[in-house]
Amino acid sequence: LFVDTDRKICEEIFLQKNVTYTVREVFQLLGEEKFRVLEKEVVKSLCCDENAIVATGGGVLIDPDNLRQLKSIAKIVYLKVD
Repeated sequence: LFVDTDRKICEEIFLQKNVTYTVREVFQLLGEEKFRVLEKEVVKSLCCDENAIVATGGGVLIDPDNLRQLKSIAKIVYLKVD
């Protein structure tokens, strides 16, 4: 199972509003605080699947709760690119 947390948030907003949004648009539409709340909910929902590969946005691991949750069930790989 592969899950992209940003894509999952966009899909959830799409279902609510029946409009396709990019991550940037969702972030602007909801504001950072609400986006981070949704991000946290997505991380919590993923922590039940031990066979998932999860791609996160840069802000996910800044939140100590998200980091702790992911570290408790997964190996974290950081890819730094230009």
